[in-house]
Amino acid sequence: MYIFGVWEAHGKTEVVAPPKQLRLACRRCDIDFRDRDHKVIMAVSVQSKYQVQCLFFQDADHLKDIAGYFSKEEFEEISDWEKLHYKNVKLNYEAMLAIALHQYTAHVSCFPSLYPMHLQRGPCSSGRREVPEVGNECMCVWDPDKPQGVHIESCVNGVEVREKVSVKMNDRLSLACVSRVSDPPVNSYSWYRNGFMYGHWDQTLVFNRITPRQAGRYRCTAGNGIGTVSSETITVNVQYAPINVWITAPTAPPAGEYITLRCGSQANFVVNSYSWRKLCDSQSTDLRGDGVEYRLWTTVEVGTCEYFCTANNSLGEKESPAQRIDVQYAPINVWITAPTAPPAGEYITLRCGSQANPVVNSYSWRKLCGSQSTDLRGDGVEYTLRATVEVGTCEYFCTANNSLGEKESPAQRIDVQYAPINVWITAPTAPPAGEYITLRCGSQANFVVNSYSWRKLCGSQSTDLRGDGVEYRLWTTVEVGTCEYFCTANNSLGEKESPAQRIDVQYKPQGVHIESCVNGVEVREKVSVKMNDRLSLACVSRVSDPPVNSYSWYRNGFMYGHWDQTLVFNRITPRQAGRYRCTAGNGIGTVSSETITVNVQYAPINVWITAPTAPPAGEYITLRCGSQANFVVNSYSWRKLCDSQSTDLRGDGVEYRLWTTVEVGTCEYFCTANNSLGEKESPAQRIDVQCIHR
Repeated sequence: MYIFGVWEAHGKTEVVAPPKQLRLACRRCDIDFRDRDHKVIMAVSVQSKYQVQCLFFQDADHLKDIAGYFSKEEFEEISDWEKLHYKNVKLNYEAMLAIALHQYTAHVSCFPSLYPMHLQRGPCSSGRREVPEVGNECMCVWDPDKPQGVHIESCVNGVEVREKVSVKMNDRLSLACVSRVSDPPVNSYSWYRNGFMYGHWDQTLVFNRITPRQAGRYRCTAGNGIGTVSSETITVNVQYAPINVWITAPTAPPAGEYITLRCGSQANFVVNSYSWRKLCDSQSTDLRGDGVEYRLWTTVEVGTCEYFCTANNSLGEKESPAQRIDVQYAPINVWITAPTAPPAGEYITLRCGSQANPVVNSYSWRKLCGSQSTDLRGDGVEYTLRATVEVGTCEYFCTANNSLGEKESPAQRIDVQYAPINVWITAPTAPPAGEYITLRCGSQANFVVNSYSWRKLCGSQSTDLRGDGVEYRLWTTVEVGTCEYFCTANNSLGEKESPAQRIDVQYKPQGVHIESCVNGVEVREKVSVKMNDRLSLACVSRVSDPPVNSYSWYRNGFMYGHWDQTLVFNRITPRQAGRYRCTAGNGIGTVSSETITVNVQYAPINVWITAPTAPPAGEYITLRCGSQANFVVNSYSWRKLCDSQSTDLRGDGVEYRLWTTVEVGTCEYFCTANNSLGEKESPAQRIDVQCIHR
């Protein structure tokens, strides 16, 4: 048995599933129509509030008959319920024809109702109308009229909707054009959307997956040949998640100000929240805020990122396409691109790069060598120059300029490659003799120096030294200080030898000795001077590094108390003769000279006579002439003075022999000592002759 039609009774939905004769316990009148074989071909139920029609058929063999009305693809897409619906419509039309031809009998059960029924017993004929008693079984009189109570019934995803038709996108919506009563039955339908013919002629309008474009104001018309009646308009509201989302942003805002991004969307149901994020260098960051607008401070970084907003309602969410902010700013990053390690002597090109918006429209160049800045000719993005050693010592700058400002690049050095041009030796300052020192070879070169060689020049004799490293180690001697040292630095581009380097070896005085000068004439051998000569003694060292800065003098083994380099005797005396030595010191050490003897030659200065004490008269005595002299006394002379009468005595020896007499005792005797430097007479010498009384 197939069923078409549902209605509401006692607050619930019931499906008509009658036996061969329908009986419903409601305030209504139930009519069933039967063919000559007493098969129920149509049932009509009229009640106080509304009307529902149900058709019942006990055979299902006619279902395939409707396949001819559809293409194969359309027939496969139609659901079983729709197939049944179309089948029932067809059969309903056939039943109406049978009723119109009086090929039926009707069984009516009447219940208390607001609608009186005009019925008759027996075959139906026009013009006869009776009100049957309750419970009587009558024949119905047919009174044809146009459809009554035409309205649209909606069903969303198989569930009937009686009030507003509000569906979600992709829901299944069916709209059925239903008439409360129609005699004869409705045989034509038309559908209208937003006042225009929709182009669908079936009783039911089905949207298997409804879209927002299918929303609108719908009405239908039902016709049965007697007349055509239009339903009231219903509005189909298709609710959907946001489908178009976009960001509205200011055009080319300058850096350094606040701007507002606004999230636009196309959605039905209303959007109730928004979310924001940014994508910077593949790093996604959620942004604070859930409003339709997002406020941010424009920076250069902002211009490098992509911004997204997501609109959300109860049906879903949708993210906008990426939105870039065309932030305008003066150049902020400026740099110079230079060749890597160009060799000296070739032309190279520097290129000025920059990050700016709008584009840079001019450039300027300068160089800084030491503290001297020089503007370079040219305002293009490139600058060409010849690589030299000097170029490698300077710093280069470029300045990029656009309509919003300018920015200078950091300093750019050019790594010019060249053979060694400056080579030098670093040596310890004044190393003492007798220890190891290290010489280091320095160089100015680019490419790096990969080998070194060493040599020394002593006099005119050049000698290669062992070793090829940057350092050379040697033992300091006095000889080292007399030589010149050289190193040669070598790289893949060439080689260069250093200037001569002397080693200022420090050592105590060497060859300390005394040099003498008599009356301005240097004396190299024995120092023998005459009394009252001028003698100078100088303490001299053959070499001393550092120079001698202290002297001491010694005489006869004792400190002499003189601290100058030269000891001077303007008028030397015999008392200043002796053995002299000196010491010379320079902070490294003190060295003593050998001892020299200063011999002061002089004429006799003390002459005296040595005589016997109180010799007796009448015997020989010997007088001896003593003297103090240097140079040796080589002759003597004698005399006597008796009563003012001086008498030279014979003899020139150091001794004089005489016979003692009383007269000898009254005289004074003198001796004179003589050498090559002069002579000197002794004081008077009396002889105390003793008289012997007999």
